[in-house]
Amino acid sequence: MSDSMTAKSPGQAKPAMLDGARLNVLVVVSRFNHDITHRMRDLCVKRLLDLGVRQSDVNVVEVPGSFELPVMVKRRLFASKFHVAIALGVVIRGDTDHYEFVARAASDGLQLAALECEKPVIFGVLTTETVEQATERIPNASTYAENAVEMANVFRNVIA
Repeated sequence: MSDSMTAKSPGQAKPAMLDGARLNVLVVVSRFNHDITHRMRDLCVKRLLDLGVRQSDVNVVEVPGSFELPVMVKRRLFASKFHVAIALGVVIRGDTDHYEFVARAASDGLQLAALECEKPVIFGVLTTETVEQATERIPNASTYAENAVEMANVFRNVIA
């Protein structure tokens, strides 16, 4: 593995892999649980900009819920210049099986979109038992941005 692709320490990307210059990033956000997802969106976009992605190269698209994330991610990745997508959503367990169906559909669908488009898709869908757990995980959105930049750069190095 090349030095530019090797982490400085386990679990940490090399700084060169976190250079967002010249990356086009798609952020697809669920409106369901918008009080959480919009905060995630804002943190994610801020971190992308901190990493050097230009504001004009970040495209944010909203969909009704987490179930709809995969189809939008797939459509936009196939039809455009994006290097990577970040899917942001929240699925909170309730009293019915609905949680299981939505969480599984989002997970499987986003993985399928990544495989079919051959582009990285960052899974930023929180699946929690409570609103409080989801709220505690909002800061993870910054990590999703870092993972997106790293994966886009990994793909550049592997394909180049």
